[in-house]
Amino acid sequence: MHTTVVRRDRQVGERETPEQTVMVRDRTAAVRSSASERIELWAQAPGLELSLTRSVGPLRLDIFNCPRDSVLVWSGGSVVAARVDDHLASCRFDLPAVGSETVRVGPPDRELDAPFVFAVLSDVQRAINEVHEVFERMNQDPELRFVVSTGDLVNTGALDELQHFQRELERLSVPFYSTVGNHEMGADAHAWHDLFGPFNVHFGFKGVRFSLVDSGNATIDPHVYDWLDGWLDAARDQVHVVLTHVPPLDPVGLRGGGFRNRKEGAKLMQKLADGRADALFLGHIHSFYAFSAAGVSTYISGGGGATRRAPRRPSTPLLEGASNAAPEGRVGGHRARGLTFGTEGRSNIVCVSALNRGGKSLTNGSLSLPSAYVLWNTGWMWRRLGEDPEVSSEA
Repeated sequence: MHTTVVRRDRQVGERETPEQTVMVRDRTAAVRSSASERIELWAQAPGLELSLTRSVGPLRLDIFNCPRDSVLVWSGGSVVAARVDDHLASCRFDLPAVGSETVRVGPPDRELDAPFVFAVLSDVQRAINEVHEVFERMNQDPELRFVVSTGDLVNTGALDELQHFQRELERLSVPFYSTVGNHEMGADAHAWHDLFGPFNVHFGFKGVRFSLVDSGNATIDPHVYDWLDGWLDAARDQVHVVLTHVPPLDPVGLRGGGFRNRKEGAKLMQKLADGRADALFLGHIHSFYAFSAAGVSTYISGGGGATRRAPRRPSTPLLEGASNAAPEGRVGGHRARGLTFGTEGRSNIVCVSALNRGGKSLTNGSLSLPSAYVLWNTGWMWRRLGEDPEVSSEA
């Protein structure tokens, strides 16, 4: 299964037809259609680079899940995005005459190191018909640039469910980038690749590196570990946020709450510690937790609407030399860079407002580095819907 997934990941972002060839650098978008005068993509990163091989002629490029302030730059100049129909986070670019070309698409400020806000939302599952209420609340935050997720967006992974979720995303005004959870592994794993793109993806935005890693089967493929090694090395001197669905080590003692093999979980945490990852975001457990594991600031944000798990105090220690309360871990000699919480005026949202990096406190206004992150609290959706959370041990 995993080998097939890796092979499919490697095929994402490429489409060859008699009329043209499209290649997306770093596999950060799914090529959903490629006709002589129109290309349609679903983006998994805020910035894209496309290589086109084609005869000179008009081209319409439609990119879904695209920042609305994106600009396309090509040899003929630059083009400001228009919206595609009623899809809020979408970009349409009409080029009068383009041939073999490399084009770049993204917000003009994406490479400028500066504070920004992103949200984390995972584990929607059977609440897919209500998730639009969360999206509507997100749309009220003018600073929010995009949402990242650790997966379990649907219940069985069936094609019609994934299409349903993408229809719900039409109401969200910012892009939504996600890896997969165990619930996407059920029906047709290929459907995700066709609609969303890769299971594993790495991108940068305003000085922060994001690594979305597939652990939907409660393990990570050896080839993906190779990719992660490269991503950790490339981001060693930058702020680095890692997202994966299943917690490497079960922090609360629930059935199926961690990796299948505890040694592998410890191996991953050691790798993240040695690689100086700054934050690890997880899902799978339908509640909210914040703790330190191996010196890495770790957050479980599984409150997208799935049946809620009873909150428990995180077990300690997760790894020798690290606990849920320790601000600094000792595993592998890694020094933790702690995250400071505050509401920042966002009702029912936990906002991480400071990040320590290499002994420097990156608080708002102190350095021109990213320092504001939003985490959607697990209890928020239930309060929004006026329901009492149903407690379950199901993930």
